[in-house]
Amino acid sequence: MNQHKYDITNIVENSLRGDASPEEMMLLSNWVITDKHLNEWVVEEIASQPPVAKGADLDHICQNIMKENSGRKVSLKYFLLTIAALFAGFGAFWIMNIEHQEPLHPLTVRTMEGEKSRVTLPDGSSVMLNSKTQLSYLYDDEKGLRNVKLNGEAWFDVKTDSKHPFIVDCDNLKVECRGTEFNVTAYQDDETVTVVLKDGNINAVSARDNVEMRPGMLLQYDRTSGHVNTDMVTASDYCDWKKGEIHCDNITLEALFKRLSRTYGVPIHIQTPSLRSERVYGMMLEGDLSHVLDIVCEACGMEYRIEKDKSVYVFKPHAE
Repeated sequence: MNQHKYDITNIVENSLRGDASPEEMMLLSNWVITDKHLNEWVVEEIASQPPVAKGADLDHICQNIMKENSGRKVSLKYFLLTIAALFAGFGAFWIMNIEHQEPLHPLTVRTMEGEKSRVTLPDGSSVMLNSKTQLSYLYDDEKGLRNVKLNGEAWFDVKTDSKHPFIVDCDNLKVECRGTEFNVTAYQDDETVTVVLKDGNINAVSARDNVEMRPGMLLQYDRTSGHVNTDMVTASDYCDWKKGEIHCDNITLEALFKRLSRTYGVPIHIQTPSLRSERVYGMMLEGDLSHVLDIVCEACGMEYRIEKDKSVYVFKPHAE
């Protein structure tokens, strides 16, 4: 056990310096999640380690990291949760499931452009975050509170709890379930919110509608009009982004390029207005951006150029 403690201390110190490898973060998270006593030891040990705590005000650090909590006292336990969330860039990671988390402070996880991350929430639910996504989770075991606010895209695998609903808040649309798998696309700069259900049942609730969804159903909520449309689809097509696949199911080029811009972290501009509404179908694998652009442009009779600042411009030949 002493060797484990020594290893974890080193890994935590590395993580706070930004030097921890993905494997070290995985080991740390798994150790803490699966061993309650080790969990408690880590909280105490980090606070007492001179290499970590020397000259550092941990509460002040927490407040700087979690800007929305500025001016509030943030516990060291919550600081550990925050540190785990900061390593979204590693790809898959686990958030430490520490008991008695302070319910008044939502746990916030973010991915940057071009990043995907998997998190395990304190209630045991698993969430995969797509690029440029923010998820804020409010958990209170005593009150049975499992609330998520989403800006972006996420695949939810919700732990079953018949007494306590799991609610995804997408501004004017809320998705409620007791335990199932589904995908939600709710970027704030998109005109619609899209929900696709794989298994089980969920309710999608807006100001004017309450739709009970069944497996394979797609629901689109128009942010402007408040209208809801539904259709039956192949649900797996809407979660294959987790495997690096790009599915184009009758979407506009404007929507596709917006998605590619988020995935690759570069601005993509359509210079020929008529191209914006052109629709595309098919599937591609994420890879080199130039390769993906080659495929799309060849299929649609377009050309593109990449500027020195990495901005991409797409156009019809002789029609700029």
